Amino acid sequence: MSNCTQLVDKGDLLHFFDALIVMEWLNIQRLLASLAQKDVTQATVVRKLSSLARQNQTKKGFWELDNILRSIYIRDFIDDPKGCQCRSR
Repeated sequence: MSNCTQLVDKGDLLHFFDALIVMEWLNIQRLLASLAQKDVTQATVVRKLSSLARQNQTKKGFWELDNILRSIYIRDFIDDPKGCQCRSR
């Protein structure tokens, strides 16, 4: 088990899945479904969300979910033994 996994475990990351994401989950799913069906481009979604007020709950929830997924991806990349071999050269 690498140092990164010891510091940040998936269970630890789940506590960040807070009430804001849960409250806005239907709106987040709606956005993701639109992206999956290619009804709208990613650039359009980001542009519209970015133009919303800073206090917009859907925007905050979507950004928080993005932060969690990015953290998991980076942690898994660092923990990948093949990736570590490439970086240690």
